[in-house]
Amino acid sequence: MYSHYGWYISSIIPEDYLQSGYVITHQAAYYNNPDLRLKLARSFVLGAAKNMAKLCKRLRIGNLRVPVNEISKAVSISELMGIEGNIHIKYLELLDLKLPQDFKVISRSRMPPRNYINSMMSYLYSVLYGIIGSQIFSTHLSPSISFLHEPSERRSSLSLDIAEIFRPVFCDRVILKLINLKIMKKSDFIDDNGIYLNEAGKRKVLVAFEEKLRETVYVSSLRRKVSNKFLIRLEIYKVEKQIMENKQYKPYIMRD
Repeated sequence: MYSHYGWYISSIIPEDYLQSGYVITHQAAYYNNPDLRLKLARSFVLGAAKNMAKLCKRLRIGNLRVPVNEISKAVSISELMGIEGNIHIKYLELLDLKLPQDFKVISRSRMPPRNYINSMMSYLYSVLYGIIGSQIFSTHLSPSISFLHEPSERRSSLSLDIAEIFRPVFCDRVILKLINLKIMKKSDFIDDNGIYLNEAGKRKVLVAFEEKLRETVYVSSLRRKVSNKFLIRLEIYKVEKQIMENKQYKPYIMRD
């Protein structure tokens, strides 16, 4: 369910029918161990940075430096968040090179979004959070215990961790496609103390996003192709295996 302005409110599904006390206690212990939490958090930041760099390379808009050493040597969550923030600023600057004047990011703005592309980002990111949340409910993990983001931020904070990996892979690619193909028009937005998508604009974004999620990608570990939507669930399974089996989590990195 989403509000009038496209903000994610809730998902109506049986939330805890798969959750396991055994798994959740391990998940909580992982969070409460600073070294283990940092290990996972570093992976989320590294994966996000590499996917942003891959997208920039694919678009031929410049090389985004991935500060691998800085990420690996970060000693706190706040330091990691600062590194991720700096990477994202450079990333948005490169994206603006590919965008027409009326649809440039300029800077990230939320609550409310101040321009067209920020409106699209806020809306589509909230949709992604909801989808990831529903995929988490299909595993044994608790959506409220996260590692990069603080659990107190919102109820499904683990969705925010996983979304770091997939925002450039799915959301940003869809947004760039819609803008550069001139599918999105100024008439798809309204100005109401902030710039928001109207109903026609939301339909355009959701149709394109659903198409992206239905696309398939080959997964070598399964020896078959899976949908992008199922790829999200596989990512969550990998996090669970890191927690429960100490099998090193390697974030999904899109191909060149």
